[in-house]
Amino acid sequence: MNLSPLKGYNAFIISLKEVIDLNKIREIADEKNIRISQIVNKTNLSKSFVYDIINEKSYPTIPAGKKIAEALGVTLNDVFPVESKGSENVER
Repeated sequence: MNLSPLKGYNAFIISLKEVIDLNKIREIADEKNIRISQIVNKTNLSKSFVYDIINEKSYPTIPAGKKIAEALGVTLNDVFPVESKGSENVER
């Protein structure tokens, strides 16, 4: 069996995404009845960049993350939580 190191890395990233909520933009927007287009307009970020962040294809800088949080009326930590899902089961 020929496994490249990259395959191991990709498996690690996939399992990491299952453990950590990388962002809650869509969830918060839905709760507050805010359309993604409103976030785009309020932040002056490109539509494609905002969708890439939502879909975890891109990651925002802190200033961009703050703009998104502000557009949603929440804190940066609310949108991009630093706690992991099921953290009581994660060994440290």
